[in-house]
Amino acid sequence: AIQLDDYVSDIDNNDSEIIWTVSGQNELTITINNRVATITLPNENWNGIETVLFTAADTGGLTAADFVSFTVNAVNDAPVVSDISDQSITEGSTFTSIQLDDYISDIDNNDSEITWTATGQNELTITINNRIATITLPNINWNGSETVIFTAADTGGLTAADSVTFTVNAVNDAPVVSDISDQSITEGSTFTAIQLDDYVSDIDNNDSEITWTATGQNELTITINNRVATITLPNENWNGIETVLFTAADTGGLTAADFVSFTVNAVNDAPVVSDISDQSITEGSTFTAIQLDDYVSDVDNNDNEITWTVSGQNELTITINNRVATITLPNVNWNGSETVLFTAADTGGLTAADFVSFTVNAVNDAPVVSDISDQSITEGSTFT
Repeated sequence: AIQLDDYVSDIDNNDSEIIWTVSGQNELTITINNRVATITLPNENWNGIETVLFTAADTGGLTAADFVSFTVNAVNDAPVVSDISDQSITEGSTFTSIQLDDYISDIDNNDSEITWTATGQNELTITINNRIATITLPNINWNGSETVIFTAADTGGLTAADSVTFTVNAVNDAPVVSDISDQSITEGSTFTAIQLDDYVSDIDNNDSEITWTATGQNELTITINNRVATITLPNENWNGIETVLFTAADTGGLTAADFVSFTVNAVNDAPVVSDISDQSITEGSTFTAIQLDDYVSDVDNNDNEITWTVSGQNELTITINNRVATITLPNVNWNGSETVLFTAADTGGLTAADFVSFTVNAVNDAPVVSDISDQSITEGSTFT
């Protein structure tokens, strides 16, 4: 403050009779009380020079004046960063870029003179170009919160900062099922059990939380216990290809699936011959012809592809035509039993056979008298 009494003299008036006024101030505020001038700055960040005219007037209206210059030398002021809004998104979405110029003020620097940095990010990647912050997620499946400090530095090295929290809310991700190998076996072999845990990945669930199902099987029976698929064949003679869809479902109901082909390559199966009934007749009767088709089954061949042979007969004569066996007796007087082996062979040479006993029960035959020759002698001779 200025004690104005120190700067005035008047031969006719006391200091207390002098009236002081001031003019010319713009940035300054000057008040005069009891001839003491107080100078203040409403704008604390203003700097520069302002010249003010102090005028002293006596009781007779005569005046004298003096110009006084007031200089405010600049001091670098720190920038001021306003609150940068936190952001929250769902997994798979993107954060909004931040126009950092919107959040900075600096009395001494233009926005373009401010240097921005970001620190504290681990899961986030933050790049700042032309004072625009872009926030990305290298790991698209990450969720959680991360707080980043944005710092603004002016040309004099003074800084201001604001903490911003970025939140990624979890979204259930579907499981991923990798390729389950197809399997091929020969008829009579077994398929390898499938460890389904080896073929699924889920960012949100453990393997034990995945539910597996299998669909599309008709000839195969597939059971899944503890995420292990066991494949069996109720019909051991079936061959062909069957495609099954294995589906993995997570706890949120999202699914992924893979088709798997199971091939059973045919192997020739031997025919099966059932029991051909034994036959028993009395001497002079005839045996019943045998329809051999009635006694054979072959999963790989039709009846007409089966070749029948017979062996072991001595007294019997057996002929096979169109798979019908006819049994005859050349010696009509023979009686006894004879066991014959009927053998069925398929197109691959595999065979099956059955023994059949044929019995001829004896019947008493009348004696047969052959022609006794007549005799003729002369008188006096004797007959033979």
